[in-house]
Amino acid sequence: MFYWLFLCLLSQVKCINRCLDNIEIVEISSTEAQLSWTYSCEKQNIEKYKIHFTHIRFLACPDERKDSSRPSGIGTEEVEDTRVIIHNLHAYSEYEFEVVAVPTNSEKPEILKIVGKTEEGVPEVKALRTSSDDSGYYSSKAIFYWNMSLVSQCELYNSDLGGWVYKVEGLDEWNKEFTEEGMLSISQTKLEVVNLSPFSQYMLQLYTANQAGLFDENVVLKIPGTTGQSSPAAPTHLQALQHTPGSVILSWRSVFPPTGEVSSYAIRWKEEESTTWMDLKDIPKSETFCQDDPEKKKNDACYVLNNLTESKTYSFQVQCYNSGISQGSPWSGVTRQVIQDLSEDGAHTSYVFIVLGCLPIIVILVIILFVKYRKKPSKVSKQQNSVLYNSQDPELLTPIFKNSNTCTFPRQSTPASGSPRMFTTLPTHRPRSRCDPLPPVPSQENHIYEAVKNKENDYLAPNPLRVESLESLDDEGYLRPNFLPAAATSQK
Repeated sequence: MFYWLFLCLLSQVKCINRCLDNIEIVEISSTEAQLSWTYSCEKQNIEKYKIHFTHIRFLACPDERKDSSRPSGIGTEEVEDTRVIIHNLHAYSEYEFEVVAVPTNSEKPEILKIVGKTEEGVPEVKALRTSSDDSGYYSSKAIFYWNMSLVSQCELYNSDLGGWVYKVEGLDEWNKEFTEEGMLSISQTKLEVVNLSPFSQYMLQLYTANQAGLFDENVVLKIPGTTGQSSPAAPTHLQALQHTPGSVILSWRSVFPPTGEVSSYAIRWKEEESTTWMDLKDIPKSETFCQDDPEKKKNDACYVLNNLTESKTYSFQVQCYNSGISQGSPWSGVTRQVIQDLSEDGAHTSYVFIVLGCLPIIVILVIILFVKYRKKPSKVSKQQNSVLYNSQDPELLTPIFKNSNTCTFPRQSTPASGSPRMFTTLPTHRPRSRCDPLPPVPSQENHIYEAVKNKENDYLAPNPLRVESLESLDDEGYLRPNFLPAAATSQK
């Protein structure tokens, strides 16, 4: 009887021998875990492995807060190998991993469990804005305030918070090159930045870092800050130009970068020989607007100062005041100007303006007269050289020579009646020359030729109003001596 009991115990011990063993976490990061295990029995008896993971708690939270939702709180993976990688885990959290060997038969599956902790990640929380604000209180420093992120957001810490990483940058044109960076203790909730430009804007970018100093650049709290105004610097580029008898236009430039919002200016002046300033005048900024004068376009303030004595030399200085600051700037450099009597100069200037205003009209009249002068001699010459056409007029039978004073020709035969050009004995054995005769000068109404002026010589050209005039030129462009117009042929 004891023997059978012994065999039964041995049989049960054999039945509880484990094939699934040696489970371990090979590698773990802030969001992934790699597990491995062994299976010592026949592998064909295993259909697959199921790996279940369960989030136990957030290590950064003081309570037992956990995530029970998919995909990062709970989940299952199925593999056929003895290795698996679990993804999408919470950083800085505790997980339980369970491996289940699913057999091919109806036997009860074996199960192994292991607990592991994910590594720290970068915080996904940022500091909170506070109502405290010292912006504009100091001209050379800025103080930024903030509060710790809420404990209720501890599941987003992803680590034990290590500190604040900050970066301060200038936002204005004159301070955009300014940058200051550093890291602060996690318990610190105030930052004071010194040696800043007055009347300027700055921006604090605050990041939450873990123990290793790592942070997410996309999770940032931005806090703007400004510096207050200070006493201004002395104006520069002071100029004085006489405006009218007894007055000058003063113009000057404010110093860049600005140290505040200018509210007013002060002007003082004296005669050059004097050792004391005669007068002082306060001027609101609204009265110093500059017109679009090219000589003063670089200056941003202008003012007309009146009641000055003519024929005297004055010295001028300007002072600047910022809004809310009682202390004004130092006085600018001295500029001098002689106050002249502009009565005669003004009259001469008026005459000049009158002449300049009439100049376009004068030019137009000159052009019109010039054109008429050019046209008139041509018309007169044309009329003088044109005669009424009459084929029986003896004068018209006399040839016209170009520069005939220096050329002689043999006497030619008498032309037949009715022909306007009857010279049949012109030499044809040589090329035309400047001494060849021309036809009689005709009238401009009914003849195929018209008289024109060609530089120094009178010359006859075809009349474009008559069609037959195109037939009157020979190959060299001269008028043909024996050409008979249609009118003459019909009379004959």
